[in-house]
This record gives sequence, structure tokens and C-alpha cells, in this order.
Amino acid sequence: MRLASRTAFAGVPPPRLPGPPGERRDYSYRELVLATNRLANALQSMGVKSGDNVFVLLGRAPELYVAVLGALKMKCVVTPLFSAFGPEPIATRMEIGDARVLVTTETLYPRKVEALRGRLPRLEHVILVDADQDGEGTRSWRKLMQAASDAFEIPPTDPQETALLHFTSGTTGRPKGVVHVHEAVVTHYATGLYALDLHEDDRFWCTADPGWVTGTSYGVFATKEDR
Repeated sequence: MRLASRTAFAGVPPPRLPGPPGERRDYSYRELVLATNRLANALQSMGVKSGDNVFVLLGRAPELYVAVLGALKMKCVVTPLFSAFGPEPIATRMEIGDARVLVTTETLYPRKVEALRGRLPRLEHVILVDADQDGEGTRSWRKLMQAASDAFEIPPTDPQETALLHFTSGTTGRPKGVVHVHEAVVTHYATGLYALDLHEDDRFWCTADPGWVTGTSYGVFATKEDR
């Protein structure tokens, strides 16, 4: 990898995540590759398969980027959710998206998902990024990642296979799912390079939350391709 030792993104962990609160940590591209490999292997060890739907309900913690990119390596269909949504908008999107896996936190899960889990019969795995141990109906991210290998070979991927499932805002009716295929990364890269004029030494802040398409396209993908 050409820029393996360069910083991919900087994270400031919230109080319950590893690391002292407010202490910035830089994550290199190599660290990101190894962490996403572990996540892909962890999903595989749980029986998750290509095409399964993985929903990510997190703030801008480092685990969000690892979860999205690691699930894509497994060829799962990924949906980042806006963490400020209430329970009903979250459940509606997970129903439409036929969610099998949810990655979230010990705080967000009981507040926004647990009570509505009966509406989500396909939701088999809930992974809590800040949990030290597995719980009732939940798995610990830390335990899964510690047990997973950091070597993973991405299976052959058709450019037209579904990669992301985003949703419209739902302000005028039931939200609609919008499919993005794997080949869309070409446009993410090109618009990041030519429209945003991103360069290797730039520090880029994407104000849009990753739960919306701009936050995913330009906060997660455009800055990390071909690095």
C-alpha cells in the first residue's frame, strides 16, 4: 500500500471507548486495513455471508469507519444510520433493509433499538463497540476483534453488486431505499479528486454525518481510495 504509514483519519474516543476521553489518536492506512480485515473475519466467524445487510448506528467513532469498510470487504450490504434518529425511523429503515447485523453502542442500543427488536426478525447479531463482554442478545466488539485474524482476502466482486443501501429522509412519507453498487467508488474517488480537489497532505473535514449519503461518500470513501 503506497501510503501505509500515513494518517487515514484522526479519532477522538468518547468516554466509554478505548483511550482517555478527548485524546486524539491518528489511525494509519495500514492500521485501517488490518482492523477492517479483523472485522470482516469476525463477521464471517458469526456466519454472516455476502449479501447480508449490516447496519451501523454510531457517532463518528473510529469503529464506524472500520465497521463500514470491513463489512464491505465481506461483500455485505452496508447501511450507516444517522445516530440522532429516534427509535421509529431506525426500526423502519432496518425493517425495509432486512437487517441481519447491527453495530452500535451500549447507550444507543437500549435507547433506540432493543424495545423494537421484535419488529426485526432477521436481526440476528447486535455488536456493541464499547462492551467488554457479550450480553443478552449482544456481542462485544472488543472480544470479536481480539479473536479475529488481521489477514483477509476480499472475494471476487462484481462492479454491479450492491454495496450500500441508503435511505431518503422520509419527511414526506415512508423512507425509500437507494442502492449504490461497488463500482460507485470510482465516482467517489473522481469527485473527491477533481470536485473537492483533495491532495495527499490535505486535512479534510466532512460536516455531513455518515448516516447521510454525503457523509458516507466523502467522509468515508473519497478520502481513503487508492491510498
